[in-house]
Formats: sequence, C-alpha cells, structure tokens
Amino acid sequence: MKHNGSMHRTRSQTNTYKKYRKTVTEECQFCAFITDAEQVLVEHEHFWIVRNIFPYDVWDDYRVAEHLMLVPKRHVVSLADFSDSEKSEYMELIAAYEQRGYSIYSRTDLSPTKSVPHQHTHLICIDPRPINTLYYSNFPHVLIYR
Repeated sequence: MKHNGSMHRTRSQTNTYKKYRKTVTEECQFCAFITDAEQVLVEHEHFWIVRNIFPYDVWDDYRVAEHLMLVPKRHVVSLADFSDSEKSEYMELIAAYEQRGYSIYSRTDLSPTKSVPHQHTHLICIDPRPINTLYYSNFPHVLIYR
C-alpha cells in the first residue's frame, strides 16, 4: 500500500539527528548560518538555499536524491511573517525548484514535529527508480528499503 506524502529517515540517520539536537546550543541554528558555511549552497537577497545535513531517505515511497531547504535569512516562524519582498522572492524560488522537479514541503509553526523554530521549506528531489521493498515500523523505529 502506498503512503503518499510520507517521509522517513533510516534508523541510523534518525539517531544521528537526535544526538545532534541534544548538542545544539544556539536558540536558532538557522540564524547562525554564514555565507561561507559548507551547508549554504546559494545566497539570495532574503533567503539561503542550504543542504539539509539530516536529509530524509524516503519521500512518497521513493529514495531521496537530494534534500535542500529554503531558509529565510531573517528569523521568522511562519510564512505569514514574510514581508512583501520576501513573499515575492519566496514564490520565485519555489517556482524555480518546482520546475526542476523538486517537491515542496513546509510545516506550520504549530506543528509538534517542527524541530527548528525558524520557518524553512524542504525542497525534495526524488530518485525516479521505485523502491521495490519498503518496510516501516514506528516502534521501534525501523525503515528498510531496497
């Protein structure tokens, strides 16, 4: 059965992410980006395009080929907080990545699964080869795909 809209990390990636979250000392690690950081790929007027250092492994039952994020330079928690010029640039960037085949995903600031209190939009490019076998169990966390 397909689980469209689902995104998952492997157990190893999830554990690495949990350990990282325990070491974060900044209130907002996205506000700490610097333009020469390895994670920042492209700098725009109001946004950075960054490589997600803890990418999803599976998206919509396909392997993730690339997982980027669109992150506002200014600390905002919601799309509703964008200025008019930020909204315009955001839509231009989203449209450009959508045309390149990226899926677009963002969590609301009220979501219990949002791990960083700074608005960010996931840009997910999938590997078009289907996964032949996908097994996922929520407890304990297991994700196996072939």
